[in-house]
Amino acid sequence: MKSIFLFVIASMAVLSGGCGNDSSVIPTVAAATLEGTWKRPINGMPGEFEGMTFSPDGHFGYINIHSMSGANWEQTGQQLKISSLTVRYPQLESSNLQIEKLTDTELVLTGEGYSGGSYVRDDNFGGLVTGSLLLGDNAALPEDAVLLVQLNDVSRADAPSVLIGSRVIPVAGKNSPFDWRVYYPAGKIEQRNRYSVSATIAYANHIQFRTTTSYGVITNDLPGIINIEAEKMPAKVEPSGKPIQGMYNYMADAALFMNCADGKTYPVAMAGDNANLERAYLELKAGDNAKVWIEVVGRLVEQTGMEGNVIQTALLVEKVMSVDKNKTCKPGPPDFGLAGKKWQLFEAPGSDLPADMDLSSAVLEFTTELRVSGSIGCNRINGGYTLNDYEIMLGEPMAMTRMACPGDLAKLESVVMDGLKYVGGYELKGDVLNLLIDGEPALRYKT
Repeated sequence: MKSIFLFVIASMAVLSGGCGNDSSVIPTVAAATLEGTWKRPINGMPGEFEGMTFSPDGHFGYINIHSMSGANWEQTGQQLKISSLTVRYPQLESSNLQIEKLTDTELVLTGEGYSGGSYVRDDNFGGLVTGSLLLGDNAALPEDAVLLVQLNDVSRADAPSVLIGSRVIPVAGKNSPFDWRVYYPAGKIEQRNRYSVSATIAYANHIQFRTTTSYGVITNDLPGIINIEAEKMPAKVEPSGKPIQGMYNYMADAALFMNCADGKTYPVAMAGDNANLERAYLELKAGDNAKVWIEVVGRLVEQTGMEGNVIQTALLVEKVMSVDKNKTCKPGPPDFGLAGKKWQLFEAPGSDLPADMDLSSAVLEFTTELRVSGSIGCNRINGGYTLNDYEIMLGEPMAMTRMACPGDLAKLESVVMDGLKYVGGYELKGDVLNLLIDGEPALRYKT
């Protein structure tokens, strides 16, 4: 049994309400320099902000942007180069930006990538947790090894933890210890809540090391240095070389596979023979997001989800055997009246959506092949579902496009996605479909 020892320095305290001391904030720096923290409003989410922190030592971090992880920055005159990565694509990618305006309070960036835009300085916006991770045997890690460190709100025992901040660090071919730092929006920290740091190291398409206990930081007078241990995880995979048949589709840079044998849906790992499978799918020209029948040799593996906060089971394709747009799985179970209809949302009981808002842009369409697709407002979704005469479960994860939605549409999308995530039952009353959470209607659709 190998172990990881993670030393956490909770260098940030709550930056509101007068709690903490002066050393708990990212230091304010002199005017007209990038060093420090900058924020901007999140489009379509009133009152929510995201931002970036530029450290004097060259480290760069995103704040309240969980889909990307900052790495480092370099400024040459009015040119700014920042490097970032994601869990799914752990290779460093650089973006070149032009500094159009820089004062003691304002920053305007133009150029490639997500980071362009207008910001205001707020050195109290960002918090920081930092530490060092040590592997027990100090052996060099393989070439595809990636470290993920996460800060979560774990206050509610009856609900999933809430991701507050994360950091992806490529550690391929390196020996421990590994220094890391996680930036987070300080305004989201509440003294009465509990927060913990966790870590995983993944390679060979598996989570190889993982913390198995929650270790607290930031609040409740916790010590400044905490020793955290993680264990070597056993591989949980199907036997290699097993032929599998199912329905495959590709959407928004993500692929999904529904197993014909049991109707379960899995994301497809971007490794093995995946590139050949994507190429064969595109050559069929079956249409955007069209489902095609495939036969592959593959196995199930554990991987980290796209945004880093979920450990999921994925299909690793080892060899593509056949791809056919004219074949399907055998007919599934009865659809109980859901399939073949366009269901439009008309009510979300208990939500804070405006009473006069038109909800009909949120649409669901079910098929007898246990697939569901549609819209949650302005973004499209696609995935699998299971069904019997009184229960319905929508598969996780759902593939989704990533457009920025204006105004109340962003709020609508949040309400719909939360509802679909926790729905467990349904009822049909004529042309009305009620999706239920704990037996009560949460989303109401009609044809």
